[in-house]
Amino acid sequence: MQAARLEMGCRNYARAIELLEVARALQPHWIVPHQYLALVYQQMEAEEKAVGEYTVVQRLTYDFSPSGRSNPPDTAEQVLLAEATTMWLVNQARLQNGLPALRPDPRLSIVAREHSLEMRDLGYFDHASPTSGLRTPLDRFRSVFNFLPALIAENIARRWGSENCFTLERIRATNQDLLNSPRHRENLLCREVSCMGVGIAVNAQGHYWLTQELAKYGSAQ
Repeated sequence: MQAARLEMGCRNYARAIELLEVARALQPHWIVPHQYLALVYQQMEAEEKAVGEYTVVQRLTYDFSPSGRSNPPDTAEQVLLAEATTMWLVNQARLQNGLPALRPDPRLSIVAREHSLEMRDLGYFDHASPTSGLRTPLDRFRSVFNFLPALIAENIARRWGSENCFTLERIRATNQDLLNSPRHRENLLCREVSCMGVGIAVNAQGHYWLTQELAKYGSAQ
């Protein structure tokens, strides 16, 4: 992995992919090669391959929910693709603005997805949760990681209407809306964060709630 990261830093992407594929073959259940393959393909602007690797990362924790909440069973693949596409869009925006891409973290996606699911099920839309122990983004992070980050930023969005609005086209539009909002854009283009998680909740009517968690690990000040 260290050699692959060095090759990535030198923009020797073909060699980095070769090394990451070796690591994946040696340890098929290890998520780290997939995280970095996603970033290599992101740098190469190979959207389909990058989204495929982001999807692998997201799938790792998709069925794990501390609260027991879940999306409708028949939406799993669509949700995973929407979450992975959101990761692609976030990192595209960062690269286009001269910032490093964020490493996808499956545990951070648990934090994000749980908040989206709770907003759906408890009927609210806010960064502040009504649930004791989960009231703030820091509380929700600590509930999964058991430590506090040096920095965390959270974006939330939702769409609803008379028709099913859970489509990739709408997901792309939602992400563009967040980029167009100064406060949300500031989070997405924060220089200090290094990891991201994305979580989407959808209901039977095709309405959806999206949470983006952006974090820097280390001791909180």
